[in-house]
Amino acid sequence: MKSHPSSLAMDRLSIGALTPDEAARVRKHLEACATCRERVAEDEAARARFTRSVLPRRLPALARPRRWTRFVFALAPAVVVVTLILIISRRQPGSELAGKGGATMQVFARRGERVFLVADRSTLRSGDELRFVVQPAGRRFLLVSSIDGAGHSSVYYPFDGRASGALDPRARTELPDTVRLDTAPGPERLFALFTDAPLDAADVRKELDAIGAHGGEAIRATTTLARVERAEQLSLVFEKEPR
Repeated sequence: MKSHPSSLAMDRLSIGALTPDEAARVRKHLEACATCRERVAEDEAARARFTRSVLPRRLPALARPRRWTRFVFALAPAVVVVTLILIISRRQPGSELAGKGGATMQVFARRGERVFLVADRSTLRSGDELRFVVQPAGRRFLLVSSIDGAGHSSVYYPFDGRASGALDPRARTELPDTVRLDTAPGPERLFALFTDAPLDAADVRKELDAIGAHGGEAIRATTTLARVERAEQLSLVFEKEPR
């Protein structure tokens, strides 16, 4: 699967809210991806139309607190999505993948304005956006990777990274990167690899590619990576259908 930065990541890039490494990865992706460049151009045109045509008519309403609140949420739907993720996560504490060492992961999907939990063996659609909430339970690094039905491996956290990303080992964390599913058909399996030292993403992807070479049934059946040592592993598989 070819992964794409989410609209949230694009918005954060435009306002300078990404870390230098995150911004560099997104910009590198934009250089190579015409689809995402087109998305950015469309967003910039929409913002320009808003600033030129809509904002002047809305300024008098900004002085009224209730309308201001609605206006802010209209401008920042990503903030609403993050809030919904936190609410759903707290209301359904038993809906997470849990490892023997105590690490947990919840996967959320956004489809339009709907946000929902992704369970093992769920069915998702191309265009759905995924976010991850994790509890490292003392582990200091995490690599989230996947293998899809077309046999393509990806690294989702850190987005397109070369090694595991650092985490606060004691904090429940919503990962900053979002995955937008493409049109590759069939199963896709996610692996969350919690470790005390960073993993080389290239080594993980080699093992994922070997699984993918054996087809969809191997992807569905493989729940752990044999060559990843001293890692607490969490995994789920979902089926992907066209939009």
